Amino acid sequence: VGAILGMEGAVRKKRRGGPGKRRKSEKGWEPVVEWLRKRPGGMDVALWMEAAMRAGYRPGEWWESRLEPAHRRLWIPTAKGKRDESGNRLRGVGIEDEAGCIWRYLDFASESDWQVVEAAMLLRDRLVGEGRSSPEVLASYAQWLRRAWDAVHGTVRPRMTLYSARHVFAGRMKKAGVDRRTLAAAMGQISTKSGKVYGRALHAGTVKPVVVVPEVLVNTVRTPGMGLAAGGLAGGGLADGSPADGSPADGSPGGTSFSVSPGG
Repeated sequence: VGAILGMEGAVRKKRRGGPGKRRKSEKGWEPVVEWLRKRPGGMDVALWMEAAMRAGYRPGEWWESRLEPAHRRLWIPTAKGKRDESGNRLRGVGIEDEAGCIWRYLDFASESDWQVVEAAMLLRDRLVGEGRSSPEVLASYAQWLRRAWDAVHGTVRPRMTLYSARHVFAGRMKKAGVDRRTLAAAMGQISTKSGKVYGRALHAGTVKPVVVVPEVLVNTVRTPGMGLAAGGLAGGGLADGSPADGSPADGSPGGTSFSVSPGG
């Protein structure tokens, strides 16, 4: 199978002990991404991981995400939205559309980061045009990633997984000094408690995230000992702590409007 898929040099290794957990930092990623980029089928996986490390989406959220190029904005559908019997939101932070989908968004201040994220979404569009499905594609990418890790690192565990990219995003944000509420909003989490398991700033590498996390989302994140924060005007702040330029003048979410129409 490895030879057919172009995974020469990768062999299945027996695990030492149990199955292990996913790697929660980018330590060991550089030689893996180099291995992937040398193989036609692995280049898409390398691109997917690099984009997810910049956007922090869950694997399943990528397929339905939307671009708004005019603002270098990525709309992400929060996969883990949940409400109680009274309608209060228990999981998932974002702006709810008429269909009940909860959307969060990030604005990319870095042109180079935006190009990576945009390329990953164009890859998704190509795969959709080929009739591929999200589960099929992600399963293939996960296999490539396992084989790439084993080819480079042998039996070293834990491996990097697709979900590791989300941990890397969190680690980079933490290393940049982003506060817990802003990080939770960027990751689509309703409470700062969830973010404690994400991100190891110690191994966050040298890539500095430059994304704008809108205050309209940050202000809905709960912290232990407090209720739901009052909604505020958007605008957001950069991940490095500097102020953003402000919300777009067209009235799209990011200001006080809550009418959601993610760009296609």
